[in-house]
Amino acid sequence: MTLTPTSAPGGAKLAVVPLTRTRAITLEARAPGRLDHAVCRPGVVVSTIASDLSSGAGPVRTADATPGSRGCHRGDPNVAADMTDAAYRPGQSLTTAGVTIDVLERTPSGAYRVAVTRTRPPAHHA
Repeated sequence: MTLTPTSAPGGAKLAVVPLTRTRAITLEARAPGRLDHAVCRPGVVVSTIASDLSSGAGPVRTADATPGSRGCHRGDPNVAADMTDAAYRPGQSLTTAGVTIDVLERTPSGAYRVAVTRTRPPAHHA
């Protein structure tokens, strides 16, 4: 699939990979722009969503392509600095919850081509 950053016109902005009735993985392309001022490492952000967890229990968890990094954007109290460089870039991949996400390339227009492969079938319960 091809994902276009929020700051760019047109294109798909979000992909959702269902895992169970209450869990999913989301993919979104991120790049600096008017609607995404804190992005300093463009790429694909991968998050796991759990609708069965309350807001204080971490229903949204974003995978970090640069774990241990302090990030690259400071000065905005509404932005978690250590996650401003969490996006996956072309050539990087992540496997979580039986799904492998490969970021294949950044197109000349700034969109990202991504491959999603299930390594095990989705659960039909939970």
